[in-house]
Amino acid sequence: MARSIANLGQTAAAIAAAQAQQAAARQAALNAPGGVPDGLASGGLQVDNNPATQGWLNAAAPTQSSAGGHTTVSINQTKDKAILNWQTFNVGKNTEVDFHQQASWAVLNRVNDPNARPSQIEGQIKGDGTVLLMNRNGIVFSGSSQVNVRNLAAAAAAMSDDQFTTNGIYSAQANGTYSQAFTDAAGKVLVQSGAQITTATPASATQGGGYILLLGQEVDNRGTLSTPQGQTAMAAGDYFILRPGQGTDSNAYSTTRGNEVVAGYSGDGNGAGDNGAADGDTASGDNAGTAPVSGRVSNHGLIQSLQGDITLTGHEVVQDGVALSSSTVNNRGTVHLLNPASDQTGSVTVTGNGVTAVVLDGSDQTALDSQRASLITQSAVQDLARRGAAQGVFDNLSRQDDREDLSRVEIVSGGGVDFAGGSLTLATGGQIAVSATDASRVEDGATLDVSGSVGVNVAMASNNVEVNVQGNEQRDSPLNRDTQDLNNSTIWVDRRSLIHVAAGTGGDADDRWYTAGGLLEVGGYLGLSPHGIGEWAAEGGSGKLQRRGRAHRRRVGDKPVGGLAGRAERLPADELVAGYGRTAVRRVERAGGCGVFVAVQGIRGGACALGRRGGGVFLQSADSAT
Repeated sequence: MARSIANLGQTAAAIAAAQAQQAAARQAALNAPGGVPDGLASGGLQVDNNPATQGWLNAAAPTQSSAGGHTTVSINQTKDKAILNWQTFNVGKNTEVDFHQQASWAVLNRVNDPNARPSQIEGQIKGDGTVLLMNRNGIVFSGSSQVNVRNLAAAAAAMSDDQFTTNGIYSAQANGTYSQAFTDAAGKVLVQSGAQITTATPASATQGGGYILLLGQEVDNRGTLSTPQGQTAMAAGDYFILRPGQGTDSNAYSTTRGNEVVAGYSGDGNGAGDNGAADGDTASGDNAGTAPVSGRVSNHGLIQSLQGDITLTGHEVVQDGVALSSSTVNNRGTVHLLNPASDQTGSVTVTGNGVTAVVLDGSDQTALDSQRASLITQSAVQDLARRGAAQGVFDNLSRQDDREDLSRVEIVSGGGVDFAGGSLTLATGGQIAVSATDASRVEDGATLDVSGSVGVNVAMASNNVEVNVQGNEQRDSPLNRDTQDLNNSTIWVDRRSLIHVAAGTGGDADDRWYTAGGLLEVGGYLGLSPHGIGEWAAEGGSGKLQRRGRAHRRRVGDKPVGGLAGRAERLPADELVAGYGRTAVRRVERAGGCGVFVAVQGIRGGACALGRRGGGVFLQSADSAT
C-alpha cells in the first residue's frame, strides 16, 4: 500500500512540476518579441488570391478590428462546411482569430504558401465548432499561443475538398480497404513549451468532449494539450487513415474512446506502407522491415484528457512527459502508445521522465452494480469479436482482452517496448496491456502499477439497504407471506449480517441473500446501491506483457498479486514457477518490501509485483499456446 501511495504522489508531483515549467515557459514567450505580423497582413493572415489555388467557400470575408494593442480577425461561417484557402496563416502574438460557427460546423483552413513555409501560431484561435488547419510545410504553436475550440485538427498534410465535404476527417471504407483521409505529409507539427491547446468541457458527465488531432511527418508536443472527456491524438507518418472508435456499430470492440488513427509511410515505408492502404494487408507493405524516413511522435510536455483518451502512434513513439487521464463510473480513461505490429523496426519508449497515468477521478459520480455487470458482460462479447476480427491496416491496435469498466493503458509495437528506469506507468485498479513482436523491457527503476485504489471513503450508511417488503421477498417464508402482515412495509437491513446462499443450491440459478432465519430474501435490492469509481477500482487490476503471436497465459505463482508495480532488477532463480518455450518465469520470495518478484527470460527485464486485493500479473510468450 505504501508503494501505491508513493506512486500516486509521484504522479501528482510530476503534474505539478510540468505545470510550473509550462507557466514559466509561457511567461517567457509572452515577454519575448513576436516573430510574425499581427492581423490581416503580408506574412501574417493573408488570403490566397492565386487563381490556381484560391477559393473561399461558405464563409464571409475576414474582418479586422483593433483595440488596446490587440487585433481580432473575425470569420463568419455561413454553412456547416467551409473551405478557406490562405497564402499564409500566421497568427501574431497580439492577434485573435475568431471563427463564428455553430458547434456542429467545421472549417477547413488550407495554406498554399508559394514559399513553402510552416505556419506560425503565436496568438489565439477560437471557435465553437471544428477548426482544421492544413499546411503541408508544417505548423508551429509557439509558447505564447492559445487555442480554444471544440475540435482541432492541425496537420502538416493535405486534404482534398471532396474528402472534407464527404467524409470529414474519416477515411472512406469499402471491402475492407480504407482511403487516405490526410495525404502527402511533408512537414512537422511542433507544440512548443508554454503553448496551450484546449477543447471545450462538455456540459454533462455523459456528453463526449472534443478532440485535438496533430498529424505530420514528425509530431512533437512540449506544451499543454487538454481534452476533457475527449481525445488527444498525435500521429506521425506520410499519410493517415482514421476511423471512429468505441461506441460505433462498425467498430464496437474498439478500446479507444474517440478516433483510431494509423500512420502510413510512402517509398521506404514500413509494414504500414503503400500496399497496406491499398489492400488492407499491412504485413506486405513496401520494403517491410526498413525504417521509414518519417514517423517520430513524442510527448515532452503535459497532455491531460480527463475521462478521455490519449493516443500517440507512429514508427517511433516516445513518451517523455506527462500523459494523464482519469476514470469515473461513467467514462473510463485510456492511454494508447501505438506502433504497427508489422513495423519490425518500430519502437515505443517510455523514458525515465515519462509519467503515463490513468487515475481515479475525484468526482461524485456513482453507478449501480447492475451497470458494471452489464459492462463486464459486454466486454466479454467484444473480446471474442476483437480476437476474430481482421485487423488489416489497423494492426497498431491490441487484440488483448479488455474490461470496459476499468482504466486501460495499451501499448503495441512491431519492434520493442522499453520502460526506462524512473518511468511510471499507472492504471489504478485497471489494465496495462503490452504487446510487442520483439521484447518488452522493464528496466531497473521502472514502475508499472495496477494496484487497487487506496483511502476510499465509504459511508457507514452504505451498509444499510432499504427494502419494501412484498410477497417475493417472503417467498421462502410461507407463513409470513400468506398472512401478508409485512406486505408494503419498508424496513432497513444491514448487508453485513445477510446470509449468502450460493447459486445452484436447491436448484436456484442465482445467488440468494437472506435475513436471519430466512425471513426475507433481499438479493434483488443489493444491486440498487450506488458506488463510486473508488469502490469499483478497489480490487487490483491486471498487467500483461505479451510477445505477439500464439501466446501462453498463466497467472504467476500460486496466489494473486496486484500490479506490476516494479523495481526491475536481476534476480536469482530460486524457484521455477512456470516454463514454456523460451520463457521461464521464476518467483523469488523476499523479506520486506515487495513479496513477489518475477524474472522473465524472453520478456526481458524483471518486475516487482505489488498491490492490494487481488489483481494479476500475466506474462505471455509467442513460443507456445494453450
